[in-house]
Amino acid sequence: MLVYRVEDEWGNGPYTRPDSNLILVFGAGTHCDERHPTNTSEGILHCFSWRCGFDSLSKVYDWFGDVYRDWLEDNGFMISVYYIEEEYFENGEIKPNVSRGKIQLCFNRDKAVLKEKLIIEE
Repeated sequence: MLVYRVEDEWGNGPYTRPDSNLILVFGAGTHCDERHPTNTSEGILHCFSWRCGFDSLSKVYDWFGDVYRDWLEDNGFMISVYYIEEEYFENGEIKPNVSRGKIQLCFNRDKAVLKEKLIIEE
């Protein structure tokens, strides 16, 4: 499957970049509402060590409205497109690589292959 993730050149997402992130710029309540549920409220597992993303480009643009898109672009963020198998086999067990919510997902980036980087469109 393809996963679309907003990140900078070092792999930091817009909520975790140390020097400047959406929460610091726009406030602590940024993206904690019905349209932007937390990963735990969506029942997503593994998100602490995995990375957040989306299963479609349209979900990326729905999540990050125009105001946020301008900020993302101005701060060097792009959309990384990863390929990942949803499951893998290890030590006789089938294990997940992806945990899906209704809107977003988390994925094991260590098992993903970066396919391309896209410029964030306005």
